[in-house]
Formats: sequence, C-alpha cells, structure tokens
Amino acid sequence: MGSYRHREIRRARALSIAEDERLKHRTFLKDYANDSHVKDNFSQEFIADLNSQISKLTKEIARIRVLQKELPKIDAEATTMMREAAAHLTSTAPVVDQWMRLAFAYEWRVASAAAHGRSWPVFVRKTEKTKTADGELRSFTTSAGELGRSVGAATLMTSEAWRLWDLRRINHL
Repeated sequence: MGSYRHREIRRARALSIAEDERLKHRTFLKDYANDSHVKDNFSQEFIADLNSQISKLTKEIARIRVLQKELPKIDAEATTMMREAAAHLTSTAPVVDQWMRLAFAYEWRVASAAAHGRSWPVFVRKTEKTKTADGELRSFTTSAGELGRSVGAATLMTSEAWRLWDLRRINHL
C-alpha cells in the first residue's frame, strides 16, 4: 500500500510541476499578447501566433487538471522571493522607454526561469541542435540572434543606470 501511495505522490508532483510550467509559460505569453506597446508595434500575425500558443497551453492546463483531480494536492508555486522580485520588476513607477521595459522584462523572466530549471524558456528561445563528429546530438539553448538581443537589453539597462546615476549626482536646486 505504501508503494502505491508514493507513486501517487510522485505522479501528483510531476503533474503539479507540469501544470506550473504551462501556467508560467502562458502568463509570459499573455503579458506580451496583451501589452499595448506590443499590439501597436508588432504584426497581427505575431499577436495571433501568441494567442494560438496561449490557447494550446490553456488546453494542456485543463487536461492536466483533470488528471490531478484523483491525486493529492501538491503545491509547486514560485517562492515568495520570486513573487516579490516579479512585483518589483512590474512596479507602478512610470517607464518612459517601453522598449527597455519589454527587453528587461523578457531577459529577466526568461533568464530567471532558465536559471531555476524551468523548461518553458526552451520554447521561447530558439534551440539549435547539431551532431558531433562522433554522431552525438548536442543542443544549444540560444542562438547568435538571442545573444545579440540579450546584449541589447543589457546595454539598454546599463544606459538607464548611467542616466539615473547622472540625475543623482547633479544638484537639481
């Protein structure tokens, strides 16, 4: 009986993590699909693609929740620290440069998710596969374009940090 209970708990844990992965991925996509700056500056085809992915994730979440009904409830939510960091990132302070806001949010969330072992970033960032001379398959979870965008986001943030430094060091009286 104990072995069955352990299998049930492992299954519940795996489904809870799978659900949380899809919830975080869907939230990430929804934030961009619903952002007014994104809507104004990206093609309708791009927005439709985001919404299509959101719809697929919603269906997967519903399917997982059906499977979870018979199992013990397992909490796989993000820690309090992560929630507080996300709240800080999306603070109500006015942001003048919307591109910087989007770039910083993208890099922070995708890098944070990858650093915490989440799987959804591989669906957001391009993954390249190659074979070695021995025929072994190797995966790269980024591309030159992604690295360029990351450097661009870091440059925007560094520029903003210098701007804020200049504002602090100048006497405005």
